[in-house]
Amino acid sequence: MRQGDRRGTEMDFYDFTYDGIVSSGYLSGGLGQLTDLEEGNTNFRLDLQNIGKKGYEWVAWRNDTHTTEPVEIVFKFDQTRNFSAVHIVANNVFSKEISIFSKALVLFSIGGKHYTSDPVVYEHLKDIAMEAARHVFIPIPFRCGRFVKLVLFFDARWIMISEIRFFGGKHDSCVS
Repeated sequence: MRQGDRRGTEMDFYDFTYDGIVSSGYLSGGLGQLTDLEEGNTNFRLDLQNIGKKGYEWVAWRNDTHTTEPVEIVFKFDQTRNFSAVHIVANNVFSKEISIFSKALVLFSIGGKHYTSDPVVYEHLKDIAMEAARHVFIPIPFRCGRFVKLVLFFDARWIMISEIRFFGGKHDSCVS
């Protein structure tokens, strides 16, 4: 995925704990804050870890034009798995131009080069009534893969993600 973006002069929504390769603004081959089980607070200006980094728990991307590409995040698992759901913690502070993604595509691949032509499509209704971080649960009806690509489409200037978790069964129920 591409590295997160800076917001203003004091907030970097980067994946600070990423343990893989960081090159030309892209992260690959490792794990980081999106899988550390630490959920961010709705008030992203807090320093909950008391480490001098406001919003540390969030990775966020900015869309200045509403025509830029969606955010793509690829996960590689140790073996082929049968997925049943993905759980995403996203922020929704619409008064600060932060909204949960408008749509998510979830694509699957065994080898990582070619993804299925029938992605799971999730459309999220825009919420301009309650500003709060949300748990977005996307059911996945029997899909197998070793690679999962999430494609998140902007619904506002910012997408902020704190956690992504996958659920599923044993890979032996998949035909490879």
